[in-house]
Amino acid sequence: MSDVNIARIKPLNQTELLIATEGMGIHKINMNSCISEPYIVSSYKSHNEMNSNNINDIYIDEEKRIWIANYPEGITIIDNRYKSYNWIKHSIGNRQSLVNDQVHSVIEDSDGDLWFGTSNGISLYQSKTGQWHSFLSSFDHQLKNKNHIFITLCEVSPGIIWAGGYTSGVYKINKRTLSVEYFSPYLLNPDNIRPDKYIRDIVKDLSLYIGTNGSGVVVYNAKDNTFKHYHKDNCALISNNIYTILPESDGHILMSTENGISCFHPTEKTFHNWTKEQGLMSSCFSASSGTLRKNKGFVFGSTDGAIEFPEGTRLPKYIYSPMILSDFQILYQTVVPGSTNSPLKENINQTDRLKLKYN
Repeated sequence: MSDVNIARIKPLNQTELLIATEGMGIHKINMNSCISEPYIVSSYKSHNEMNSNNINDIYIDEEKRIWIANYPEGITIIDNRYKSYNWIKHSIGNRQSLVNDQVHSVIEDSDGDLWFGTSNGISLYQSKTGQWHSFLSSFDHQLKNKNHIFITLCEVSPGIIWAGGYTSGVYKINKRTLSVEYFSPYLLNPDNIRPDKYIRDIVKDLSLYIGTNGSGVVVYNAKDNTFKHYHKDNCALISNNIYTILPESDGHILMSTENGISCFHPTEKTFHNWTKEQGLMSSCFSASSGTLRKNKGFVFGSTDGAIEFPEGTRLPKYIYSPMILSDFQILYQTVVPGSTNSPLKENINQTDRLKLKYN
């Protein structure tokens, strides 16, 4: 580092220092080798990373979270217990992006590519090339008066995707030719049964986890034919509105909700959560919108784009900061230990039991 103003130096651990600069972000220096390297710097390629290199101050709390005063954005908190993730969003005027931020359905096809059903068409993301293709959106002028909301996607055979939404029919997309066909399932039925208004999603798994709208999660154990009901009032589940349930290969159960992500540990029967207050940029997810990928990562669709998490993402056991009481008042008057008729024997923050006179 040269010709840069250093605003603050703080120890990160026993062998490393953090150096906050005004213009070059935060650097980390090894005290044994005296080698420094960029540690936290701005990135304009992602929506959920640092967006300023002008650092006025830094603070490291007991949980090793890094509090950053970055001008002109305010306060940014870095918690390294949470892995970085990819926030996928629509970019206005850019066809090489997600077609719409309201994502209702996410699947990974047999080639490892991602499909997103949104409120304005369908997006295909080719993982190897990084290219985007969109289908059935309002940007296609030939489909101006057609439905563009898709709530379920399914790969019926390699390269053939069926999409359903707020229509009585199904769209068939050929990935190889990038062509689209429409058909109504009831036309294939000799009984000429009238179709439903919507095409819905049905998913079956070996273990049965039932996510409800307002009543939490019901877990069915097929071995002993029993049900266990989990909700906000009897466990750490952050919301009773469960939108998507994804079983991981290690046995953990991921759930997207209206308030963030919950991870259920069946062995311990405990929940661990990730919320917006803990760094999750988008926390209002969409129903039946999520998929596990072959690379063991997972993707959730939300009302503000899609969020992709890498392999090995774990929700840590969160330790809450203690509440500190700094003032105690009786009839709007501050009372301290030792004052006349004071019920306090010691500082209010150190008082375990308080006895007040009454009539």
